[in-house]
Amino acid sequence: MEDLKKNLDRIKELTEELTIIPYFNEEIMSIFLEDSPIISWIEDSDGRYVYANKACLTRFNITESILGKTDKDFFPLEVAETFRANDLMVLERNEKIELREDAPTPDGVMRKWFVIKFPMTLHKKSYVGGLAVDITNME
Repeated sequence: MEDLKKNLDRIKELTEELTIIPYFNEEIMSIFLEDSPIISWIEDSDGRYVYANKACLTRFNITESILGKTDKDFFPLEVAETFRANDLMVLERNEKIELREDAPTPDGVMRKWFVIKFPMTLHKKSYVGGLAVDITNME
């Protein structure tokens, strides 16, 4: 009888752990993205931002809501058009790309970025996710 109780207690512990794990994973990923020094963002298929992490907002001195806005709202037209062309390439090919993109910071200095852009799908809607690291001082 004592073994049965121990087994039932262990099953209860494991069940509790399994119900916590999905929440832990969602929470830790959210913290990871928000606190990462790597710039990350998500745009819908029309190029409108649906997400940008703190590093992105801080680096480009964006203090207003980014939701629903496009690169043209934050970057010079030529830069925004290059970003959009690369986003469309990701959507058309439905595969990730790795490239260097140039973008100015708010002080007007053109910086070089190593960028990974990749397709995402949620509820049959397409998005482009992106990660960027400033490599200006590495060249």
